[in-house]
Amino acid sequence: QKGKVKLTVVSHAGREAVIAILGPGDFLGEGCLATQPLRMSTATSMSDSLIVRMEKQATIRVLHEEPAFSEMFLAYLLMRNMRIEEHLVDQLFNSSEKRLARVLL
Repeated sequence: QKGKVKLTVVSHAGREAVIAILGPGDFLGEGCLATQPLRMSTATSMSDSLIVRMEKQATIRVLHEEPAFSEMFLAYLLMRNMRIEEHLVDQLFNSSEKRLARVLL
């Protein structure tokens, strides 16, 4: 609804990495819909935030009964997956110097 939420992961060595910054209209925790038993990331509010919690069964029902919501949710997930893949490829094939230069330019 409003605000910003940071999603992070922490390595066994204690190194933290930001994997996403979410804002109004974004979703988090959708892995539970696919019975993901453990969360891989931690969500931390970066500002005053208003977040809507949706029960799993209610979300599944809306996905089945509301085609417009289903299409929007699927499009959101596909776009986020594409961004994640782009970032992964960037991390794998581009040096840290090249990535930093692109951000600064």
